[in-house]
Amino acid sequence: MKTILFFDHDAKISGASISMLYIIESFLKYGFDVCLLTRKEPKDYYLFQKIGVKIISYPNSPWRSIALSIHFSDDFPFLSKKWIITFLKNQLRIIVGIFTCTSVIKKVKPDLVYINEHNMFYCGFIAKLFGISSYIHIRSNFIQGLFGISEYIISKLILASSKYIFAITTVESEQILKYSHRGVEKVRVIPEFLNENNFLIEEQQNEIRKEMNLPIDKIIVISFGGFDSLKGTDDFLQSIKIVCNKNSNVYFLLAGDNAESQGKNDKYIVKIKKLLRDPDIKDNLLFVGFISNAKRLMIASDILVSPLKYSHFSRPIIEGWAVKKAIITSDTNHSRSYIREFVDGLYYNSGNIEGLSNAILKLVEDRELYNKIAENGYNKSRNYFFNESNPDQIVKLFMT
Repeated sequence: MKTILFFDHDAKISGASISMLYIIESFLKYGFDVCLLTRKEPKDYYLFQKIGVKIISYPNSPWRSIALSIHFSDDFPFLSKKWIITFLKNQLRIIVGIFTCTSVIKKVKPDLVYINEHNMFYCGFIAKLFGISSYIHIRSNFIQGLFGISEYIISKLILASSKYIFAITTVESEQILKYSHRGVEKVRVIPEFLNENNFLIEEQQNEIRKEMNLPIDKIIVISFGGFDSLKGTDDFLQSIKIVCNKNSNVYFLLAGDNAESQGKNDKYIVKIKKLLRDPDIKDNLLFVGFISNAKRLMIASDILVSPLKYSHFSRPIIEGWAVKKAIITSDTNHSRSYIREFVDGLYYNSGNIEGLSNAILKLVEDRELYNKIAENGYNKSRNYFFNESNPDQIVKLFMT
């Protein structure tokens, strides 16, 4: 029996983790053994363990991490303090990662190494030294660096180290192939995955609202940004006052990690805390923090807002579509790649609070438009993102 070794970059359950779970389920379905190298805690990796995945755990410590800080949000000015710290941190992580990856590959002796994000791409070279193929999933853009030098180097290295590269949208595939089209046959765009559970509605909206003491008779607008500066929570919170002054029948929910769980205390978090204390919005807002069952909150709500500050894929959007919610998001390259305005979603320009407020009010007050967007979004989630052959495509590539 052949063995697949997955490399997991996330310390917690995330959209990338759920997507990886679907791929793992496909490999298991076809009779492969699966091992997972992860820094998740037992309560989080149990999700994989219970379906038969062999867990190889390593410490969730900044000194033991093997995931590089090359996400687009790590693109700091050249030679700035943050750039220097990040550069030095990455050198340490590569050294630690080489020892960790080598040890695990020697122990498991896998037939395939599967890397779940670009920030561990160098592990593909280690697999190559052992004569083992590696696949890599690209779920977000990576840094460009000064004059695009980092982007050039990283894209070339990913192409050189990987047998196949799976991008979740055309935005990621274009970055990989920006400087070389010689590897185009390696790069496949395979959309993010949904499964039947994403579409199941086990509880009615009012039941969940009663249980959570949410208003039964109001339109509820939700965002999952928490205190993350990439996810535009400041736009969301600032829109509440404008919306509620014009329509008192609207209530807002904010979910996601808080400042303490992120371990940060920067200016953005100070701003979010101040907005949460604003007496003009506190009666129309509930901050629920991190919640393990996001789908229940989605069902309890009517409108999902994903107010991204920077272009990246938003998994809550496709999960919202799956339970027939109308969505609003900022106008980015990613959103343009899978959302059609006034067909299955509405756009606003990031930072334009009036624009976001107007989009919310439009969906609140125009039921025909709301139903159209929710229905079309549902159909897209069914026809494009819920496709049982999507993760199977990856397994079949390995089997051929």
